[in-house]
Amino acid sequence: MKVKFKTKEITEALIIKFNNPFLAKQGFSLDIGEEYLVFGLYIEKNGAIVIDCLNKNNHLHNYPLDLFEVVDNRVSKYWKMKIRENGEITFLPNEYYENEYFHDDLSEDTPEIVEQFHDMIKRFQEEFN
Repeated sequence: MKVKFKTKEITEALIIKFNNPFLAKQGFSLDIGEEYLVFGLYIEKNGAIVIDCLNKNNHLHNYPLDLFEVVDNRVSKYWKMKIRENGEITFLPNEYYENEYFHDDLSEDTPEIVEQFHDMIKRFQEEFN
């Protein structure tokens, strides 16, 4: 899946939809009009959709799908779907499910997780380019 970043505008409706008052203060590090690969997709119980993509600093970050236009709607062959106990539906690479702290370990530069993530990036780039 690929998306194009279309707006940095955080409306009151988005804050309510995502139940996140800090959303308006979020830094994006994304360029309007640029395309980004989606590494994960979360559908919350209220229907709000969040995606994981690399920002321009090469950090994996969560963003509301509402801020993007979907330009390639193919689902990655590397995604697995799970329904969590809280009712959230996730479409994520297996690495996320194998290590529930994948995001944390990645942000802490855990060497084996960083290596796994670089391999994941290559797989996704090959799949969608």
